Order: sequence, then structure tokens, then C-alpha cells
Amino acid sequence: MTGSKLTKKDYTKTTLRAYFLQNGFNYSNYQGLGYALVMYPAFKKLYGDNPAKLAEELDNNCEFYNTNPNFLPFITSIHLAMAENGMEYDEIRGIKMALMGPLAGIGDSLSQFCIVPLFSTLLLWLWMVWQLLHYCS
Repeated sequence: MTGSKLTKKDYTKTTLRAYFLQNGFNYSNYQGLGYALVMYPAFKKLYGDNPAKLAEELDNNCEFYNTNPNFLPFITSIHLAMAENGMEYDEIRGIKMALMGPLAGIGDSLSQFCIVPLFSTLLLWLWMVWQLLHYCS
């Protein structure tokens, strides 16, 4: 992998595809299939001239994976940068798996215990104000 094959557009495309991570969910490898599908366009650009390597990378990335989809772009960007620099999959896998748990915990905490209660409270307040205005008119 000499030179930079991936552009900012490729990283953006991968980031946007990350929000569809759950589409490949199953109970044998959780988000593994979705992770491979998120990475597919970038892998095709990196390994498109070598179909065997492309198939190997997709197969490697279909393994068990489970993290918060909101933090997946951080992980995929690191993964792509390491792959583009020619690092071996075992090294990439180590980083990918090490970030999986902590980012899942942070993301789940933010989404379930901060964002949802905040919006629930805000919507309840708006509903109460609407009810009050409706009652008074």
C-alpha cells in the first residue's frame, strides 16, 4: 500500500455507513456482518486489484463485534488508517477489539442515560405547556 489510496470522501462514506451497522445484526456475531458491510467500499478501494485479499479482509471483519453505533466512525477511521499503512490484521484487530468495550459503555451511557431522559423531559414539558395553553383558551 504505497501512497494514499483513501481520500476524505472515503472516510466520510464509511462514517455515514456506520449508522447502518445494526442492519447486519445477528446472534452469532452480533454486529460483525454490519462492520464488514460498513468497511466494504473502503476495502474495495484498498484491495480491489486483489480479490483474494478483499475476500480475506471481509471474512476477517465478519467476526464477533458489539459496540455503540455512534462511536463506530472513530473505530473505523483508525482501522482504515492502519490498513492503509500496511499493518497486519492482527495488529488492527487488537486495536479494534480493545476499543469495542469502552466505547460501547460510553456510548450506551450517553444515549440511554443522558440523551433519552433529556429529550423525554423536554417533550413532557412541551406537552404540559400545550395542555395548559389548550385548557386556557
